[in-house]
Amino acid sequence: TEPYRSGRRDEDAGSPDARVQSFFSREITHKYDFEDFVSDCIYVTKKEIFEYEITPYTINENFVLDNFFCVKKPIKMYSGCIKASFLKELFSRHGNNLFYKNIRFAIRKSPVNIGIQNTVTNTPDRLLYYHNGITFICDKISEKAISATSNSIKHLSVNGLSVVNGAQTISSLSNTETIDENALVQIRIIETDDAQLSTSITQYNNHQNAV
Repeated sequence: TEPYRSGRRDEDAGSPDARVQSFFSREITHKYDFEDFVSDCIYVTKKEIFEYEITPYTINENFVLDNFFCVKKPIKMYSGCIKASFLKELFSRHGNNLFYKNIRFAIRKSPVNIGIQNTVTNTPDRLLYYHNGITFICDKISEKAISATSNSIKHLSVNGLSVVNGAQTISSLSNTETIDENALVQIRIIETDDAQLSTSITQYNNHQNAV
């Protein structure tokens, strides 16, 4: 790995161990005991990080979609509305594990998050119109044979679930104390076992022009 750059001259940089020692002495002296911290550290390259296989946290959940529609080819996808309160419960059960295929985890505080919370609190019936929606990918979607009071409602069993766009919305909902039942969010659930397709869906859903 490249040496940590702090504006010092190269001759002052010293060995890799000395650079690490110097960095942590400056940055976290008052937060950690250096010896205890370094004892758990190893040197890795970027290539090793990207090649490292991580066993994913598997999430299986049941969804109730209202005003749904389904696209079966070329890729199965269900879309519809879901209660914002359900998304809050989803985060309380799984936390940031919901986002393991996303490009980022939840950001605790931002103007966007505060705006979402204000909408949910003050005008919950407008959340559906103000929000872009949430995209999930999963390994498998199965329709559940449950009688519904309306033909527009669909009960789904979803296996291997992950959020690939909408982490900030879900985290904002999780930090909202009370969510009205009229607060709805539009979602998509896409079924695929193609790793490259999953990556492309994640990248394109998070590629936005600045406003």
